[in-house]
Amino acid sequence: MKREYNLDVANMLVKCLSEAANVDFSEVSREDKHVYSTSLLYKLLKDYNGMNDRMMSEYFKEVMGVSKNRSAIYTSLKKIDVYYSSHKEFRCFYDSFFKDKFELRLEKEARRKEYLNAEYARKIQLKPVVSFINHKRRLLLDTVSKLPDHRIIEIKELIDLRIKSWSWKSKDNCQIIEASEGIESSSY
Repeated sequence: MKREYNLDVANMLVKCLSEAANVDFSEVSREDKHVYSTSLLYKLLKDYNGMNDRMMSEYFKEVMGVSKNRSAIYTSLKKIDVYYSSHKEFRCFYDSFFKDKFELRLEKEARRKEYLNAEYARKIQLKPVVSFINHKRRLLLDTVSKLPDHRIIEIKELIDLRIKSWSWKSKDNCQIIEASEGIESSSY
């Protein structure tokens, strides 16, 4: 059984979004704006016109002369959240048609602002500790800066070996196995 959709509504949605986003949907492009606008068009056709991926694929082929793969349409619909969080212009278009993500975005931005303020306060408190650590690193850099150019590679290799030796020294894989019988009973 083939589901029907309203062709006039589909044409109106394509025209409306095409003019608003300044994108020609009869062309194929990998430009970000074209990709996320096409994804939004799929969402509009699905929610406002009741079209599924098969119908959208047929619509694009018959009306616009562009072949759209059904799996590409499905994948594009799944990426709406990614486009919403990544592209400001997409958020504006999406929020003008749908209201489901707008309040969540406002809450998320408020939480992010609080986090950034708390993070800034934490950095201010850690500044003396960081400056002390940087002072120790600066001592090493001062020493290394006095090296002649032909010795820099040699010193780097020595430092790398020293760092590797710390991990070797911390491993103790020796095991002592005691047996009650001699080894002769175990040999063949």
